[in-house]
Amino acid sequence: MKTKSYISLFAVVLALLGAGSANAAGLLTPKGQSSSLNIRDHRVNVVVEDGYVVTEIDQVFINTGGSDVEAVYSFPVPSHAAVAEFTYWIDGQPVTGEVLEKEKAREIYEEEKQAAKETEDEYAGLVKRMQDVLGERVNSVRVSQRLTDSPSCLVMGEHDMAVHMQQMLKQAGHEVPPSKPDLEINPSHTLVSRLKDEADDDRFASWSNVLLDQAMLSEGGQLDDPVAFVNRLNDLLLEMTKPA
Repeated sequence: MKTKSYISLFAVVLALLGAGSANAAGLLTPKGQSSSLNIRDHRVNVVVEDGYVVTEIDQVFINTGGSDVEAVYSFPVPSHAAVAEFTYWIDGQPVTGEVLEKEKAREIYEEEKQAAKETEDEYAGLVKRMQDVLGERVNSVRVSQRLTDSPSCLVMGEHDMAVHMQQMLKQAGHEVPPSKPDLEINPSHTLVSRLKDEADDDRFASWSNVLLDQAMLSEGGQLDDPVAFVNRLNDLLLEMTKPA
């Protein structure tokens, strides 16, 4: 389950040793906004090797919003320097960057962006159907562009408390303000792709609720009705193991 997105960026910059100074801080700015995302952590390590200055920059940005944003990362590379390595992590998932010509990089980016939009359009019917089934249990259902292994996850609102923190406070006897998460589904996961083609309404409702409950449990939350979850799961397992 996602509560807030953490984006960790690691860059290695090589530069000839010489006079002058350089900044070692990048900014991650959402498109259409003047202010950048908040920096949660910023570390710089500088080593001189054979006449070169090797600067390693490790930054962690936080997106406190309840949805994905399209952002531009800008970094002041000195005129005689070059980026040797660039890797970023989104919620623990690493992606290694490749240095390309600006036009080629823009072309690839636009292709990926269009592919993501086509996926969202393809799963729009499933999203609406799940939203109708889950009703007041969630704030919304949407297609995720960041999940790789899990079929679903939860995203809390900007001002909402993480589910495991809510659980800890409840166990300590504190009142916790009610909140409804957003459910993100992974279109590349087999369960989600099969759910898209599920014609049986009862089975569809069971799978939708199971995906939501699993996402809640994976974050350390507690189900309002654990018996219903177990019954749904048992019914689905029995259905899958019936003789053909």
